[in-house]
Amino acid sequence: MASKKKKPTPAENREAFLARWKLVNEVQREEERNRTPEERLRRFFALMAQAKAMGWQTHTQAEIDAVRQRWIKIKDICAKKK
Repeated sequence: MASKKKKPTPAENREAFLARWKLVNEVQREEERNRTPEERLRRFFALMAQAKAMGWQTHTQAEIDAVRQRWIKIKDICAKKK
């Protein structure tokens, strides 16, 4: 007689799923630790280029202008202190 495998319970499925992803995350963390700063920067720029190509914007022109104005203000304050 062929033995039937016991069907895992939802809780067992959940635990197995979490255990697999824990292993995946550990491997990814180790790979990231082993990357050089140049590789990390190259990957970051590639990700930013991909987001830009898809039209994803995380800021508006008004926000950019406001940040520029703050930096100009900081620069002026620092210049006056010299």
